[in-house]
Amino acid sequence: MNTHHLKSLLRNTAFHFVFLFILILGLHPNILQAGWRFDDPEMLQFIVDESIIDGLYKPETWQKIGPPFFTPLLMLSYAVDYAIFGAEAWGFYLHQVASLALVLLLTYHLFAKITGQWTWAAIGTLLCAIGIPTFVLAEQIMTRHYIEGLVWSILSYNFYVKNNRTSTFISAILYFLAILSKEVFIPLPLVLFILSPRNLSSLLQSAQRLLPHIGLSALYISWRFYMLGGIGGYSKQIVPDLAKLIDFVTGIRYWIFSGDLLGWIG
Repeated sequence: MNTHHLKSLLRNTAFHFVFLFILILGLHPNILQAGWRFDDPEMLQFIVDESIIDGLYKPETWQKIGPPFFTPLLMLSYAVDYAIFGAEAWGFYLHQVASLALVLLLTYHLFAKITGQWTWAAIGTLLCAIGIPTFVLAEQIMTRHYIEGLVWSILSYNFYVKNNRTSTFISAILYFLAILSKEVFIPLPLVLFILSPRNLSSLLQSAQRLLPHIGLSALYISWRFYMLGGIGGYSKQIVPDLAKLIDFVTGIRYWIFSGDLLGWIG
């Protein structure tokens, strides 16, 4: 790649990023005036009171955050923002918008690479930008681990498809960053395997290339078990909710078949 082409690529990339950044601000005109929401106070209290380093290897420190998840890069993201902006929420939202613009930019290039059609890639990216999930992500700082985890995942895919030893190693490191952001990205190696060529020799080669990813996923799961004292997740909250759902369904069935519904209608 010559210097002129590289400058042109960087200029176009910067233009697209700025465009997406402004688009998100336009879709959320009051976002920089938004205050702390949902889990933000707990995360900030943890950042202020606890050692970030201790939070990475001492279960008793990490578990003070409360929710049964192990997402150290989200904690570090809050810590970086707090170091730069203090307790000013607008700075955290500025970071949120920048991260969202970056993931949309990477999505645009991913769509273009897969489809070979820049126009359709642009349309798909704009649909992502105006979709309800993106609206929710933009307005909730605590969901940043989904955004930045997706950034790492797309970059991991981009390096993996280069199909050489160095890029595979980089892909595995980026994958590790993705699952340290949020555990929902653990299945990424399966996606990479499915997208591999379909002949037997290529599949075997792809499986071998994914060994670093699998090793790092095992490391994360072991680390998570140690830090949480178990698998973690919403398991403790699902059971009561399921019981309430069963009670609700039972109540509806009784209401309909006991005649109360017909009496209410009449």
